[in-house]
Amino acid sequence: MSISGIKTWFGSLFIKRGGINPERDWKFIFIIALVAFCGTVAFDGYIFWQVQKGSLFNTQATATQNDKIVNEKALDIILEYYTARKMQFDVLRKQGVVIVDPSR
Repeated sequence: MSISGIKTWFGSLFIKRGGINPERDWKFIFIIALVAFCGTVAFDGYIFWQVQKGSLFNTQATATQNDKIVNEKALDIILEYYTARKMQFDVLRKQGVVIVDPSR
């Protein structure tokens, strides 16, 4: 089917069958909305049913691993860094910051 054939087919749905007909047009809109609503309710019901049953997010248990996910040495270095930063901020908060006026 060519482009002109598609245009003719869609045009025949609306123009050749009586032109503008509000009753027909609103029925068409209502039926499309009803089908979309029913489809949404069915899909949402399916998702709800699968979640309640517990089978939507099934994962297979993997063998337990003894590998450490976090490198403790790197974590200690990061903690030391942020502890030192906290101490610097506490000192600045207590002593205050001297702001130099560059215009003088």
